[in-house]
Amino acid sequence: MSKLGIQYVKYSKMDVAGKYTGPKSIGTLVTFNGTPNKSEVEDWGDNGIVESDKSVTKIALSMELNDLAGAVYADLCGHDYDEETKKVTVKSTDNSPYVGIGAIGNSVRSGVEVFVLKFYPKMQFSDPTDENGTGKETKEYKHTTIEGVGYPDTVTKEIKIEQEFDTLSAAVTALDALLKAPASQG
Repeated sequence: MSKLGIQYVKYSKMDVAGKYTGPKSIGTLVTFNGTPNKSEVEDWGDNGIVESDKSVTKIALSMELNDLAGAVYADLCGHDYDEETKKVTVKSTDNSPYVGIGAIGNSVRSGVEVFVLKFYPKMQFSDPTDENGTGKETKEYKHTTIEGVGYPDTVTKEIKIEQEFDTLSAAVTALDALLKAPASQG
């Protein structure tokens, strides 16, 4: 399968009960790279392997975005945001919330385009590096990279969900359904 691109990144914050609050768009996605942290342990006995564990314990996710708007930056990293003045205030006591996050990759397999949903149910992001540079003779576009760590869901133990679809609309519908806030109890 040849990977062609990545698009349609969305997230949803988790409330204190571990439920999603509803999908939100992040912005224009450039890269979306997940790197698993693996436990690789072997137990040897009688000159051979008796048991082995090659499980995924957590995942590092790096997202490069064309722009990380102040409201989204504050939301993902647990900072205050003033809508009127568009001011983000970062405090030493801030802590990033857990979020579910996903994107849709498109690939070609045997000449047919497929769409792959990549979803991380419990991520926590860190503040991005604030990189700036002076103007030059030729314009140079810069992007923002934000990184996070994905943990196993407390109940399901899921770290990542990946699902293939025939159409982009079906993949988008599935992502939105994963991030949907639960119906109100009443």
